[in-house]
Amino acid sequence: MERLPSHDERANLLDALADLIEARGAATFVSAPLLEPRVEHFPDPWRADELGVERLARRLLTYVGLGELGVNVELFLGEATATKLDARGIASEWAHTGAAAWFAGIEAGTCYFGAAIGKLDEPDHLAGVMAHEVAHAYRHHHGLVVEDRDVEERLTDLTTIYLGFGILTTNASYRYRASGEMRGAYTRTSWSHGGVGYLSPQAMSFLLAAQVVARGREPRRQIAGRLEPNQASYFSAACAVLEGEPLAGRLGLPPSATWPAVVAPAPVPFDTSHDPPLVLDRDEVAQKRRRERNAGLAVFRVEDRPAWRTATGAVVGAALAIPAYSLVTLVGSLVVVAGGIALGHRLDRRRIVDRCCESDCGAIIPRDAAHCPDCGGTVSGRIAHRDERLAARERLAGEPGDDDDDDDEALESAE
Repeated sequence: MERLPSHDERANLLDALADLIEARGAATFVSAPLLEPRVEHFPDPWRADELGVERLARRLLTYVGLGELGVNVELFLGEATATKLDARGIASEWAHTGAAAWFAGIEAGTCYFGAAIGKLDEPDHLAGVMAHEVAHAYRHHHGLVVEDRDVEERLTDLTTIYLGFGILTTNASYRYRASGEMRGAYTRTSWSHGGVGYLSPQAMSFLLAAQVVARGREPRRQIAGRLEPNQASYFSAACAVLEGEPLAGRLGLPPSATWPAVVAPAPVPFDTSHDPPLVLDRDEVAQKRRRERNAGLAVFRVEDRPAWRTATGAVVGAALAIPAYSLVTLVGSLVVVAGGIALGHRLDRRRIVDRCCESDCGAIIPRDAAHCPDCGGTVSGRIAHRDERLAARERLAGEPGDDDDDDDEALESAE
């Protein structure tokens, strides 16, 4: 496995880092403390719930000078989750399955974050995950966001290095774990690997090395000792390559004599004296989040018409027609068959129900319900087929007072 990004990728990473330093200044890059998941940097006892994630996010926001912002946290199961809120605080964009966390914007001075329930038992890893999301908030607050989502995600990874989150996010980019146990005469071994972020572990390690080499303030061996084994190898290789590079000029750094000093973090622990009890029933939390997974999303009724309705009517009609054939003419029998079909249609009509349009739901929506009972979506009308739901949402998101006859036809009011 290559320990370094390609030559072209290394050049692109340094160029992007130089652009960020030019946009936001060199002071943070050269003087921000390199945070680690230890008590000196994160002194608060870990809570595996929304409050724990909220405090983690607030701590990280404080480190990047955004401590005045409020924080709102939602836990989710890893399904589609809000990533953007409109002016009314309603979700308007959604994340892909498997997301570890999300940042949904800043509204009225409050940052909206989400975190996967499955990450709550991994606070060290979650610190790196939330460092990426706080970097999103930093870029949002300072007007650095670019339109291309994939590019923005990679730039957000890079921004975590600039902010001093590099050890946290480089470790989060890849983790390998192995364990073993004896069962009788046999040894059972299990392992797992995974990571988060958009830049590769090699790229993240290279960027962290560029910061450490350019600063010349931190002992490299000590930094390598704080990294996962693979990342430590990549970091050491990158330091060796960058050693002879004129990084200060390449990154646009001012003379080192003008740099501010690195101030060791001295965070004040949060007051926990009035904390509510920790919710221990993880299954109950997971079920609650599942029922709320589409909360704030416009969903639509789709009529569920049983395909066998007419067939049932025909069977009823035929059953009535068979004895009638011996009593009346053929024409009379046909009339009876038609009547049977109508009767079957009427009987089956009682079985027609409205279902939620979402592919991950499809639950029955009661006649007078304002929200889907299974996913929590806001019932916003009726559509003929679930494939029409995206277009219907776009019409709903149009300007207030926008009169469009086609919209009126496609978006019938909920019964």
